[in-house]
Amino acid sequence: MVRFPDGWTAMIDNGGCFGFAGKDQSGPWSRSILPWLRRHDLANPNVVILSHGHLDHTGGSGAMMKECNVGQWLVAGRADRDLLPDSAKTSVQFPVQGEVLHRWRQWSLVILYPLPNLPEEFHENDYSIVVALQKDNRTQYLWSGDLEEGGERLLLHGGGPGGRTRVWKAGHHGSNTSGSQPFLDEIEPELILVSCGVGNGYLHPSHGLYVVHGDTIDVVRTDLEGSIHVEFAKNGEIYWKSRDRQGHLSPIP
Repeated sequence: MVRFPDGWTAMIDNGGCFGFAGKDQSGPWSRSILPWLRRHDLANPNVVILSHGHLDHTGGSGAMMKECNVGQWLVAGRADRDLLPDSAKTSVQFPVQGEVLHRWRQWSLVILYPLPNLPEEFHENDYSIVVALQKDNRTQYLWSGDLEEGGERLLLHGGGPGGRTRVWKAGHHGSNTSGSQPFLDEIEPELILVSCGVGNGYLHPSHGLYVVHGDTIDVVRTDLEGSIHVEFAKNGEIYWKSRDRQGHLSPIP
């Protein structure tokens, strides 16, 4: 969930289904996500971004359409199939590279990917929407869905994230199919956030390159540390905290 100081909000994916049994199951949505959104007055986001069409990212969509007032749905790949049949009544769009979803002073939320005319043989993961939170056109926080090496390569060739990224929500739950060396060399993250389930059968995360520069990159995992909160201060510092830890990134000169 992304919240700007003016109150505008965007939600990137909305949780999975228990056992991937079907898109009409509420699963974690009813158990934890919706109560959290209501507790923080975030249950009616301006935009919901469904990065791609896999149920661990879109499984809460059916329930969310019934229980929340969403201003706009942005979808990629086959994600629109996980919306309810009456989704035609809602605002459902496929994003355009370079589209600015919201701007507040020097801050903006921008679509970087998918590129137009992606190869039809691409795996669904490589259709993932890539979103950047930018300040003065410099990326501060990057979400890349389940984008894998092939998609990362196209992203770099198509303009990329524009250099260094301070915070990166790791691609594909920290799998070694994402975070290719050229991509990491481009974004040089200071903080990596990994979203993965406790004891998941996919053995996520599995990427050793997160410490390619030694032990200088902070890695925070939801399976070990629960929810992660990141806040950007006016002076350029970035503060983050999880259930058991907290830290900050100093301003860039």
